Amino acid sequence: MGLHNAYDLYARGEARLPQKFGNAVEGILTVYAEGAPTDEGYAPGCLRVDITSKKTYQNVGTITTAVWERLAPVITEAATLHVSKGGNDTTGDGSSSDPFLTLTAAFAAVDADNMTIIVHPGEYDEAAALAFPVAYNGLRVAGMVGEADATVITAATGPVITIDPAARSGTYWCSFSDLTIEGDATANVGLHIDNGTCTKKVIVSLRNVNIGMDDDQTDVAIQTVHSDDTANAIRIYHSGAPNQIEGIVALEVDNNGDRYEFTGINFEGPIHFGNGAVAGESRFMNCIVQNDGAAGDEGNDAQFLAAINCISRDGTTFAIVDKEDFGTNISTNFTALPAS
Repeated sequence: MGLHNAYDLYARGEARLPQKFGNAVEGILTVYAEGAPTDEGYAPGCLRVDITSKKTYQNVGTITTAVWERLAPVITEAATLHVSKGGNDTTGDGSSSDPFLTLTAAFAAVDADNMTIIVHPGEYDEAAALAFPVAYNGLRVAGMVGEADATVITAATGPVITIDPAARSGTYWCSFSDLTIEGDATANVGLHIDNGTCTKKVIVSLRNVNIGMDDDQTDVAIQTVHSDDTANAIRIYHSGAPNQIEGIVALEVDNNGDRYEFTGINFEGPIHFGNGAVAGESRFMNCIVQNDGAAGDEGNDAQFLAAINCISRDGTTFAIVDKEDFGTNISTNFTALPAS
């Protein structure tokens, strides 16, 4: 129980920030801009963060909202559940010595905010589509550190995983790391995110996550929707190691606060945008995208799109991306910085 050792988080790559971390003690996290923890618990360029209030003090710098959104999913841990191919859903209790066999059972056992589910190596073919346990905030689902291919999650029906939080008083966030989500002709949607009823922002963080589908031109790897309510944003931060996404990435841009950020991803299928007339932002950094990878009346001039150090793929030919690689009607607010 209790808090992660934050320095270990950095060493294991679970906090993708340009800082090092000291130990989290009594609800306080020390973030170091450089250097290792000192005997006094301080180092040049450090700041202290109260995890509960998200306030900073003894600042040498500040934590911005964007940085906090990346940091929050990995700095606390209320409890850890384990899933293993050698586990048992009937007799297991989710401990490391007596794990569950399926993610279905682990999801049912989630009963607090900021829990972690460690999914040990293996292929987990769930009997039904997985509904994320959204009654609790901050759930982290993680495979073996640095080994995305070692843990594969599939389901007999799709979407493989659905995140659809009910109404809540504050931002909802969750994270996935070091695993593969895999669909097929039946489960033809990999990750479905819906912010139709949450009434607050929904943030999903993915680190070192592959998504594989049977048909990378027709099956949907990632799908975001706002259902009947466009008043609240969806944000995806996907940091690759690098990683591969096979299938359509369908990003509904219907809220000014929508943010879709992908770094180090190889997109085997097209990227689709909704045509909402809103100032939502989509950013792609160090990615490979499909040449002319979207069709139809997609995007809107009000939206913002940036492609930084990205290239497009056309057979064996690679070139800097252009606007048409993202859709025929994508935003005129398009920024493409050339590959270095």
